[in-house]
Amino acid sequence: MNLSDDRIGNKGLIIFDGLCGVCSTLIARRENFFKRHGFTIAPFQAGWVQEVTGLGVDTLGQAIHLYTRQGRVYRGLEFIQRLAEEVWWLTPLRVALMIPPVYWLCEKLYRCFAKRRMLISKVCKLSPKPPKE
Repeated sequence: MNLSDDRIGNKGLIIFDGLCGVCSTLIARRENFFKRHGFTIAPFQAGWVQEVTGLGVDTLGQAIHLYTRQGRVYRGLEFIQRLAEEVWWLTPLRVALMIPPVYWLCEKLYRCFAKRRMLISKVCKLSPKPPKE
C-alpha cells in the first residue's frame, strides 16, 4: 500500500461502485464538492484502487468507502459520518449520528439501500458512468 500515492487526496480517496447508476450519479453531482474538500474519487472497478488500498472487489462492492492517506478505511455510514466531521455545515448530521438509536437506524437504512442500489438504479433509469482508470 502506497499511502503517499498522488491519487489519494489530502483527506482521502472516496471509492464507489462505478457500475451503479445511483452511486455514479451521486458522485458525479458532488465531484467538485469532494475535490474542494480535499478528497479524490474513483470507482472500485479501477484496477489501481484495489492495488493501492489492498481491499478486494467483494469488500469494495458492498458499500462506499473512504480510504485515507493514513491507511484508515471508513465504510458505508462511517464514511458519511467522517464526511460530516470534515465539512462544517454537516455538523447537525454528525451530532445526530452520535445518538446510538439514530446511528443504528441510519446504519440499517444504509445497508438496505446498498443491497438494493442496482434495482433502485434500474427503476429510476439511472445509467452508470463508465469507470475511469
